[in-house]
Amino acid sequence: MARSQTLATLFVASISLGVALPAAAQQVVPPQQDGATLRAALAPTMALPGKPMPTDASALDAMFGQRDWTRLAARLHSERSAPQTLLDMNWEQKRIYDGAGFLISYAYMNDLWRMGASLPPQTGAGLQQTAAMMFLYSLDLTVIDGPKCADVTAAGHRREQLSAQNPALVAYIKTLPRAERMKLGTISLSIEAATAALRPNDEILCSGGLSEMQAGLKAQGNTPLPQVPNAPGTIGKSYAVPSAPGYAPQFVAETVWRPKQTEARAAMPKALTRMLTLPTDSQPPVSAK
Repeated sequence: MARSQTLATLFVASISLGVALPAAAQQVVPPQQDGATLRAALAPTMALPGKPMPTDASALDAMFGQRDWTRLAARLHSERSAPQTLLDMNWEQKRIYDGAGFLISYAYMNDLWRMGASLPPQTGAGLQQTAAMMFLYSLDLTVIDGPKCADVTAAGHRREQLSAQNPALVAYIKTLPRAERMKLGTISLSIEAATAALRPNDEILCSGGLSEMQAGLKAQGNTPLPQVPNAPGTIGKSYAVPSAPGYAPQFVAETVWRPKQTEARAAMPKALTRMLTLPTDSQPPVSAK
């Protein structure tokens, strides 16, 4: 376990050092370098040759290549020992560096958070901060890659899931000093810039919206929907809409999404600053103008 703790701590330190950051900035800052330069800076951390991988890495690669998202998600979200989780994190880092989307960033965030919570505070704190950064990176993807989705509700649904399913992580972010919150937001945007050219259409990000729900209802016909446990605070009964067999998310043409993505990316530093600013901060919230 000591070996796992050392490797995890080194990762947290190096990911921050790999990105050029203003000192103690009181707002989220756009990337200070171009994507290629940022990729080169992050490579020793996220894509170091010879980094140990899970024993079933070839199976993970196959599921990823075949877009078998259901099996891949189940495998990455399964309960594992700390050393096994660390190996999975190595695989997830490399995949994110190579352009993997929302599913892998979410899994990596969860692994960081679970690992951080299982370690003593002096060791786990860095992992928890990196989990917070990956939360923000996943949020970035919903906004910046969302314009690629033909179903305009899909990315917003993933954004809602991100917050609703991770209340402890959201609460943790609010405990960090303002400058630390802004630094994590800045790093998240730098990684987004470093991976932008490699990220393809994201089937997971662009699924789960109203279009898929309507397809599921149509496929269900007159068969009653299965009831599921209520989310905390929900009144009444909750039902699940099964996915329609063969449903696949659709994407708009690049001529449509590209200008929208450029606009969304330019707006993200200010949007993250507003989101990460708390009423108790000594600095006033960023202006919406």
